[in-house]
Amino acid sequence: PGEERLVSENEDVVMDAGDGDAVSLSPERLAELAASEAVLVDRVPMDVVCVLDTSGSMGNYRKMELVKDTMRFVITSLQPADRLSLIGFSSNAKRLTRLTCMDESGRKAAVAKVDTLRCGGGTNISRALQRAAHVLEQRRHRNAVSCVLLLTDGQDSGALANARLLAADVVAQGCAVHTFGFGHEHDAAVLTALTDESRGTFSYIEQLPAVREAFAGCIGGLMSVAAQDIVIELRCGGGSAAATHADVATAAPPPPPTPPPPTPADLAWAEGASEPTGAGEAPAPPGRKHGTEGGWACALREVTTSYECMVDPARGRATIKLADMYQGELRHVMIKLLLPAVDEPTPRGAHSDSHAGAGSGAGAGATVTSPPLLSVDAKFRWVARRREGTARIYRLATVPFRVERPAVVAAELEPHSEVDRQRNRIVAAECVKRALASVDGGDFDEAMRLVDDAVATIGASTTAEHEFCVALVADLRNVAARIGSRRAFVDGGRAYALNVSSTHRLQRANSISLVGTARFYATPTAMNLIRSSSTTATATAAGADAN
Repeated sequence: PGEERLVSENEDVVMDAGDGDAVSLSPERLAELAASEAVLVDRVPMDVVCVLDTSGSMGNYRKMELVKDTMRFVITSLQPADRLSLIGFSSNAKRLTRLTCMDESGRKAAVAKVDTLRCGGGTNISRALQRAAHVLEQRRHRNAVSCVLLLTDGQDSGALANARLLAADVVAQGCAVHTFGFGHEHDAAVLTALTDESRGTFSYIEQLPAVREAFAGCIGGLMSVAAQDIVIELRCGGGSAAATHADVATAAPPPPPTPPPPTPADLAWAEGASEPTGAGEAPAPPGRKHGTEGGWACALREVTTSYECMVDPARGRATIKLADMYQGELRHVMIKLLLPAVDEPTPRGAHSDSHAGAGSGAGAGATVTSPPLLSVDAKFRWVARRREGTARIYRLATVPFRVERPAVVAAELEPHSEVDRQRNRIVAAECVKRALASVDGGDFDEAMRLVDDAVATIGASTTAEHEFCVALVADLRNVAARIGSRRAFVDGGRAYALNVSSTHRLQRANSISLVGTARFYATPTAMNLIRSSSTTATATAAGADAN
């Protein structure tokens, strides 16, 4: 398709094409550029605040020694331009090191502090996060990627009620909170509440030696952050949404007149929900059609995502804001549209610019090729192509979606395999969420029924034999085994189920060795660092045995 000329009204152009022109990116061009940067040698620097539990219980089962070993690995994995701050907490919280560049002297100072960690006292997660937010707030310069890594094996009775406020203080500094539950006695509800509020991840460390792997996977992902401030816009119809953003101007023809502003009842927000928003359940109001062209009308029914999403069903629009994405990651958003019935089919190709594919199962009879039913626009800051300290804003060329609708549909026509797999993913994530709610209410039988129903639904799907769906079923059966009784639920069952739920809702790998499907979300950088952590751990253990 022809490339749309776009320029930013802020600090930079959308993309430097080499000759000074500012152009948008087609999806194909984006894929080419991303593939050319599969190995990020000169990645952007990070600000990392590690918040470590030093309470009395951390002295049991060599937990503190494992944490110290893990932190040494993290410190040596960081580059000189990365900055690290260490915070230790028990009944109170203390900053152990300033936010310091991890050059040779910075690494030595950080390792020396790690070696002095001692256990004692209670668990005050609230004070620890307040201290972390203060460290971040005092920065005069901010690296492009910032995060808080919180590890604890205990419980803070007041942290759950304050989770939103605690996370908000960190988010205000441009950071996410990534939490690690060490052993089965931590409060997984608190840790997942913090990550849900801050767009972070929760990792359950069931086997204590796996702490090193968990941190390596998280740090490895952060090292490959490729895009930030990602906004996806859905519009029923074929118009471009480029002119709806104040920071982008376009030479393309002006969009159609804007429909009347929606009433408050027309708008619905869904933040952090894995279930469909429900905002688009009703068709368009009487007398109003979305995406109308040649008698066609399309209504936005559902947008299913766990990320922040605003749905405006009255105008047939939705805006989705995704968290930072790592190099090699994918995000799937399920969209349900209501299409009108076709009374008078027209020959295929009536719309010469149709993008509909062949093989639609038309068989005999005429085929309707629709005008654009849905247009998708996306913009983001491409951190991986950062130049001179500024991450540039890129906009993908508008992608229109059309569909061919044959007069006679073949009986054996099957849904698209990727759509079917994503349906199964959503079924699994929703099942775990509802099963946890049932167990919290004391109804273990209902929780088991929900898991059985989800397993049956996935088993009856057309992609049931795909390795991803097979792993989904295995995850669900493991969840059932771990929450099937009160004792199992308390003894790490909740944490395991929340870990599985987080993996599928966010479509991001955590606890690779614990959750079977996590490997399908893992990025190359994260896997490389996990392998490195395993190799160095083996070498360290061999050296200790020799001594």
